[in-house]
Amino acid sequence: MKQFLPILFLLVFYVPFHAEAHQIKTDHGITVLLHVDPSDEPLSGTTTRMYLAFSSKTVVFKPGDCNCFIYVAPYEKLDTIKEEGVRIDVASMEKILSSSSFTYTFPRHDIYAVVLEGSPKENATFEPFRIVYDLRVARGEEIVTEKRKTSVQSVVIHPYVHIGSVLLLALAVLGGLYRYFTRCEIRPK
Repeated sequence: MKQFLPILFLLVFYVPFHAEAHQIKTDHGITVLLHVDPSDEPLSGTTTRMYLAFSSKTVVFKPGDCNCFIYVAPYEKLDTIKEEGVRIDVASMEKILSSSSFTYTFPRHDIYAVVLEGSPKENATFEPFRIVYDLRVARGEEIVTEKRKTSVQSVVIHPYVHIGSVLLLALAVLGGLYRYFTRCEIRPK
């Protein structure tokens, strides 16, 4: 059994896990799921559709009873996102089944903050909430503006990390099997 511990160790710690497909955050009893198309990997320079699904187990919450706004800006502007970010009213969002959706075009490769702030309308009973999501935009064409004439090359490393991890895992399994079979004594009957 001890010979399989290195394999188990590699499986647990060296195999890269794929990031969650959705980001789920909760504040003051309001849970909001954020899904980004395409495949939760937004592309710069193209329109990205984002979906929000609201739920709550502890308070009565309906998106129609909320003065909810979304702000999108590069993450370094999180403190001033209301002044410098793009503001989207949740009431104006397109409703698809039980979720709301909106589109946004990320102008360049960066880490962006998507902030959802909500306060109750007159008859609603939930507390104001603030949920911050971070989105990495690392692929796609950048929109060149007068302020930003530099181009950032998109380097995607994650496929190579996966291939290297699989090769490392295969090597560990083969090494474990070799060690197991060379330690076994074959006794004639």
